[in-house]
Amino acid sequence: MSAPTTAYGCTLRMSGSSSAPRAPETGLFFLCRVSEVIFLILFFMHFVYILFSKSKDRCYFGETAEPARRLAQHNRGNVPSTKYGIPWTVAWATQIENRQLALQLEKKLKNLHSRKRVIHFINKYPPNPVILALFESADNQGTP
Repeated sequence: MSAPTTAYGCTLRMSGSSSAPRAPETGLFFLCRVSEVIFLILFFMHFVYILFSKSKDRCYFGETAEPARRLAQHNRGNVPSTKYGIPWTVAWATQIENRQLALQLEKKLKNLHSRKRVIHFINKYPPNPVILALFESADNQGTP
């Protein structure tokens, strides 16, 4: 077995006789904490989200690869189209395997055009609480 290397805080080793989980396409397995594995899995994923502003009583639809950072940008007023609706909360979000598909879903959501259709969509496809927590982690970390 070859010498271990480190990436993203995980120790990576070539597949051998270990019982650690393996990535079949690379022949590598990971020895690291669960949070780091989640980071590696989410690293290449994109998210489509719906934000809601109580102060303006409106929704915003978006796509990002970094959910916590993006929500923080919206709530700091760094995004021109959302700077007057602060604070924004995540009403719905989902994880998509690549950016192209995420942009397609974002466009379809923007074409719902009415509050009634948006509410129907959210009720029909409830958000995953784990994905919502990825957005909210920015508030807990005090992101500048």
